[in-house]
Amino acid sequence: LGLFLIGMKNMGEGLELAAGSKLRNLLEKITSNKFVAMLVGLLVTGVIQSSSATDAMVVGFANAGLMELGQAIGILFGAKIGTTVTSLLLAIDIKAFVPIFIFAGALVITFSKKNNYRYYGQIAAGFGMLFLGLSLMSDNLRWMGESDAFLSIADKLSFPLLGLIVGIIFTGIIQSSSASVGILMALGTAGVITNIDQAVYIVYGFNVGACSAAILSSMGANRTAKQIALSNLLISCFGATIMTLITALLPYTQLIEMLFPAQTVGIAAQISAVHILFNIAITVIVLPCSSLIMK
Repeated sequence: LGLFLIGMKNMGEGLELAAGSKLRNLLEKITSNKFVAMLVGLLVTGVIQSSSATDAMVVGFANAGLMELGQAIGILFGAKIGTTVTSLLLAIDIKAFVPIFIFAGALVITFSKKNNYRYYGQIAAGFGMLFLGLSLMSDNLRWMGESDAFLSIADKLSFPLLGLIVGIIFTGIIQSSSASVGILMALGTAGVITNIDQAVYIVYGFNVGACSAAILSSMGANRTAKQIALSNLLISCFGATIMTLITALLPYTQLIEMLFPAQTVGIAAQISAVHILFNIAITVIVLPCSSLIMK
């Protein structure tokens, strides 16, 4: 777990250092068109691999008077889709190449004299550590998949409210929905999470818990920054409520199972699919109503 988290942190920091100034300039020049802002938010978060970092940047810009609430709303939606890139990468099995990434990254960091190259080395090493941590975690959690006690606990997570609460608290503590989804995917690979019904509500909770970073960064900031942090929380809460109702009342998990059969792609890929579809769905449903959130 430690390797996984430090790998994610190093990769995110490397990406931000390599492209950060350009991305900040891009964010500053955002127009009030919420769809353009959404695409920019998606691009920035897809590159730096952290919606929490994007949200914190937006709150910082608002506090400095560089951004209004209307400009920020679209970015927040884009950030939610952009952060799903990590789970998509984690669903790909590249275990055999992981040591190459770590070794290549370490060589570049050690011997390169240019900062930019060192940032690329940090990205490669962090990427490798991320996958190595995930692989070790999955291998070492297998005993939980053979324990009746843990399997019984996992069964209870298919209750909507319990799953949401667990997801919100867990991500609120570790401050990253991508890391939370990665850990849940490792539990799936280890056989602790045996079907998508046990994971779906937790994933929705992860997306609400991830708003804690923006809320913390708005403490002591101006009114607009606080409004942006609250908008971020409202978007995720509306999204989680809508998707929970859809999942509970309609055969949503059966659709996931049909599109991404566990026997073919594995439970980890199904968890990734739920995370991606959740963020696309709330953008499609809630973005057109963003003026109501502003009010």
